[in-house]
Amino acid sequence: VVSGSTQPPPGMIVWLLLTFTALAESSFQTRRSHSCPDLCSCSLTASGANVLCNQSSLTYFPEHGLPPNTTHLSFQGTQLSNITAGHLSAVPFLTYLRLYYNNLTSLPPELPVVVSYLNELDLSGNQLVHLPPNVFSHASLYSSLTFLDLSWNRLTSIPATLLHKLPNLEVLDLSDNNLQELQEDTKSSFGVILSGNPWECDGKIEYLWKWLSDRLQNVFFLNEVTCGGPKALRDQQIVSLTETCGSAWAVQWLSLAADLFWMCLNISLFSLSLVSSFMLSVNISSCTHTLFL
Repeated sequence: VVSGSTQPPPGMIVWLLLTFTALAESSFQTRRSHSCPDLCSCSLTASGANVLCNQSSLTYFPEHGLPPNTTHLSFQGTQLSNITAGHLSAVPFLTYLRLYYNNLTSLPPELPVVVSYLNELDLSGNQLVHLPPNVFSHASLYSSLTFLDLSWNRLTSIPATLLHKLPNLEVLDLSDNNLQELQEDTKSSFGVILSGNPWECDGKIEYLWKWLSDRLQNVFFLNEVTCGGPKALRDQQIVSLTETCGSAWAVQWLSLAADLFWMCLNISLFSLSLVSSFMLSVNISSCTHTLFL
């Protein structure tokens, strides 16, 4: 007896199910790789996806809409004020991260944990005042970082140990911040930009002067690294400071000491005058009392 319908063999059914599942997964991944967040533009290259978010109305990090194969991510001129390691976990293959001219006020210490392939980090034009001391402490994760831009922020200091964990860094841009002194034990063998900072040329400037003198070939725009104070040395190139300037610092401190001396002398004379007036008043009272007796 021949049946009117034939059933496919069990192996064929399994094969069809596996094929259907693979096609569905491929379709899903394709849609994800071609996804793009709102207020951003995306383009695909042979190495991965490039994402640019430059709309001023953007206020948040669009972690759920980013292609998972993103290698270049840029935020420019947005209202982005916060970024976390959790945000960047959606794009683990980043090689270029540019967060310039946004409203970032701080960086989380764990930021570099999920961007181990990073070559370039641009944080210029934000509102950063301090950096977490351990933000670059993961040496193995940051072994590939070659370019770090921290210019046009409000940084008042750079921890010396911050730079010890960046063995392959080639360029560090610290220009146009509020740096006044360079901490001792700051080591570098890379190119650095220090112009546009109000360096205070007081007794602590000797370390920066020696540091610059030993790295003339590594400091870009060296002639623009100038004193922000005191007034007598304002706008003078730090690398041009000599023993004469050291004498100027000495004169400044001697002048201050002289001012303190005269102030103390005036106080002493005033006190002596008060004592004399009191004694004179006592003597007059005594004389008057004697006459009436």
